[in-house]
Amino acid sequence: MSNIFVFAGAGTGKTERIVTEAMPLLNSSKRVLVLTYTENNQREVYSRFSLRHRGAHPSFTVKGLLTFYLDEIIRPYQRALFSKRIEGFILNDSDPHKRNGKNIAGRTERLADGAYNPLYYLTPCQTKAHSALLAKLACAVIKETKGAPVRRLGDIYDNLYFDECQDMVGWDFEVLSLLTKSKRFFITCVGDFRQTIYETACTTKKPSSSVEKVGYLEKLKFIREEMTESYRSIQQICDYAGRLHAAEGYPTLVSHVVAPEEFKHHQGVFVVKQSDARLYLNRYEPVLLRHSVKSGTEYDDLSLRRMTFGKSKGLGFTRTAIIPTSSHLKFLQGDATAFGLGKTEEPRNRFYVALTRAKYSVALIVPDTVASACNIPTWNPIDMADEQLD
Repeated sequence: MSNIFVFAGAGTGKTERIVTEAMPLLNSSKRVLVLTYTENNQREVYSRFSLRHRGAHPSFTVKGLLTFYLDEIIRPYQRALFSKRIEGFILNDSDPHKRNGKNIAGRTERLADGAYNPLYYLTPCQTKAHSALLAKLACAVIKETKGAPVRRLGDIYDNLYFDECQDMVGWDFEVLSLLTKSKRFFITCVGDFRQTIYETACTTKKPSSSVEKVGYLEKLKFIREEMTESYRSIQQICDYAGRLHAAEGYPTLVSHVVAPEEFKHHQGVFVVKQSDARLYLNRYEPVLLRHSVKSGTEYDDLSLRRMTFGKSKGLGFTRTAIIPTSSHLKFLQGDATAFGLGKTEEPRNRFYVALTRAKYSVALIVPDTVASACNIPTWNPIDMADEQLD
């Protein structure tokens, strides 16, 4: 049996696949570990499994990726590097060894005698690790102990699932490479690189881009499978969202969603003029998606559910309305280079996440002067009057 990489498009049911695959494994006395970066996704996987299984199972474990590094790899063998017990980790949103753009003295990885420097991987109290370096520390422990943590994992688990693997970066893939040396467990990575909006660590180490990550998995000889059947969005939404990454050759999503009669009057992707926005929002009551809580504040008085693009990841709604950013507006007007100057893929990917949350309709609220230049239909209040007549 080979290790597998599952490219699961938005709404194709990746979590359901993991749970569905786990059931017969557990029935065959296999032990399953599911790893994922965000707490929201950990809860989603576990709740989906509990619903299917009607409760917990002693051989089905869900863990955060960073917790996995600490609990399963680093802490059992940490004395190979450091004497003090590492109690936990602190989350870093930047390089922990820089202050005001300058390197902090005394933070080199190795000391003069060649020993590992605790101040490189750990906080000054030496009881907490830097999250940005947990994967790198895990690699160091595995190498210094000649693979002992990997052998230990083989004693505990039979199948490892790396969910949302698009969030992994740099040293995460080095850990994955070391884990593939074991023949005692099988690894399945599941993700959609079009939805990379988080990263497990702030690092310059490659792989960092989607292309690099896919290439790394191929180098590790993961067998690629694709999930392309969407059960979240109608075909018009799938098709429009697909334009965002058209040049990258990702598989096309095929929708299995059919709008019921009460939604057929208004389905698809539309631009809505700002002058018509309140009328639209009051009529359809979509979930309002925005880049940050500072966007679209002019509609805060309306009784709408509102959410940032990032918080909406993994969720689905009947209808959505999106407050586009400046780069989104350029893309809507046909500018193929709208996201080309960014340092990361994040702006494009956040827009993809936002576009793929709705089941039946996506409204993009744009300035009146821009609406006619967008390459999608403009919603007309007359349409609403026709619906009411019907």
